[in-house]
Amino acid sequence: MVTLFGILDIGARGLFAQQRALNTTGHNIANATTPGYSRQRVNMVSAYPLLERPGPLGTGVEVVSVERMRDAFLDGQIRTQLSLFGFFSTASGGYDQLETILAEPLNPVAGALDNPEATGLNAILQRFFDAFHELSLSPESSSARTSVVQTAITATETFNNLAQQLAQQRRDTNDAIKLKIDEINLKLQEIADLNRQIARIEVDGQSHANDLRDKRDQALADLSQMTPLRTTENPDGSVNVAILGVNVISGVNLTTTLEAVVTPDDPNAFYSVVFSKERSRVLNTLFESGELGALLALRDDITPRFQERLDTLAAALIEQVNRLHAGGSGLSKFTLLRSQNAVSSASVALANAGLPASINAGQFQIVVEDANGVAQGRYNIALDPGVDTLASLAAAIDAADGVVGGGPLSAQLVGNQLEISSASGLTFRFEGDTSGVLGALGLNTFFTGTDATTIAVAGDIVANPSRIAHSADGTPGNVDNAIAIAQLAGRPILDNGTADFRAYNRSTLSILGIESRRVSELALNTDALVTELAARQESLAGVSLDEEAVNLIRFQQAFNGSARFITAVDQMIDNVVNGMGLVGIV
Repeated sequence: MVTLFGILDIGARGLFAQQRALNTTGHNIANATTPGYSRQRVNMVSAYPLLERPGPLGTGVEVVSVERMRDAFLDGQIRTQLSLFGFFSTASGGYDQLETILAEPLNPVAGALDNPEATGLNAILQRFFDAFHELSLSPESSSARTSVVQTAITATETFNNLAQQLAQQRRDTNDAIKLKIDEINLKLQEIADLNRQIARIEVDGQSHANDLRDKRDQALADLSQMTPLRTTENPDGSVNVAILGVNVISGVNLTTTLEAVVTPDDPNAFYSVVFSKERSRVLNTLFESGELGALLALRDDITPRFQERLDTLAAALIEQVNRLHAGGSGLSKFTLLRSQNAVSSASVALANAGLPASINAGQFQIVVEDANGVAQGRYNIALDPGVDTLASLAAAIDAADGVVGGGPLSAQLVGNQLEISSASGLTFRFEGDTSGVLGALGLNTFFTGTDATTIAVAGDIVANPSRIAHSADGTPGNVDNAIAIAQLAGRPILDNGTADFRAYNRSTLSILGIESRRVSELALNTDALVTELAARQESLAGVSLDEEAVNLIRFQQAFNGSARFITAVDQMIDNVVNGMGLVGIV
């Protein structure tokens, strides 16, 4: 049976329901500009009716839930695209740095002359070869020789500087990897904490921790930009988070984290990424997206590839110039000369002795001269690198003059290096090395080092430019060797005999530019896709102030109606309580 007081309860329920709706509307309006906030909606249903005759009687309204308007499928798509965007945008920044380091700069004079190679590595290499051409015109000119030395020093220091900058970029990227791992772990801890709070609120299966879920979704989006992840929701409202297939968060527990460890045998002391509870498994190559994946790719793949090309260019310059220089002679000759490069073992065939340049079967000559430059002996030394060792080469040179351990020319091993000397009052020089062994050993070479980091002009050349080997036959007026070195500028030596030095460097810059542009475009494309998906999510989850203003009026009017209903019922109750039973009383 429905009583007046029961009817009053209908009005009370209406007040409470509209009050909750007004509260939610105000909450939406207050968070209209809050990043990551999802619009909330109060879901109401009619209360369970009373079963009366002639039929059920309504008992008012009930608030069954406050629903968060959000599409979980779109969230998953956004996180996937954010992971790709994090990779491409971070990689694009790394490519920009590489372009800054390796780019061929222009200066105003170069632009005016329509010569884009007037500065940069290509121009420096050209000036180096041009200096040898100038030397061929004036082989006895001290200024021409000084110019060769100075342009060579500029070239080697340019290689050194570029190599140092590339190495520094890798070190900086390595530091960024450690910081990114720390950032990921902080975000994981935040998500685990939010999981606990959400599970505590939603333990009854009816409550919804909407605002905390918004914060967790924002944290998951931030995390996905740093590393690829997969999520699954549990019945208690918590989510499992998996990185590379491993659950790092299981429900309310943070089960493992990422860790940066230094591999003991790594000469660079670079960090490897592991799980803290599975430190034997290195994850570096498994991150295919996310900012962490891009940093690992920059450090371990992208930058090393361009380092390798720079080293290849420097190594080719060293080997080719030294090969020619070692077989010629300058204005001054030698009385004692020790090889700059040591073999791994003096008893191992030279082809397998760890020398920095290739050696062919061939021969070279050692010419011994007196103080007037008159040849006192010309000794032909044949070599087979697959058979001959440094010990046998030393023995052959020492015995070439017919006197072992003495005579005009002597040779001996000093450790794993070769030392050649001439008798008192005599000098020696080299001529026509077709084997390349002199350059490989570092005898009478122009450059030292093996790559862009170590390349340098030989110390005796810097100290005594008259040692620059311009002559092929030992006569001061012969300039065949200087011309041959100058002509290296146009010889197709690199890329399987298809590119000269400058073409190879231009190819490096072209590869860099193409890769950089591709990654930049991918970053723009994924950013646009993220923006589109976010806009679709915003159309559902975003707060419309116009819509909320309409709701505000609706709920206010409904609240006022419920209040007037209660007033009417109250008056009816007053009539019953205070007015009934007064009939006949004067």
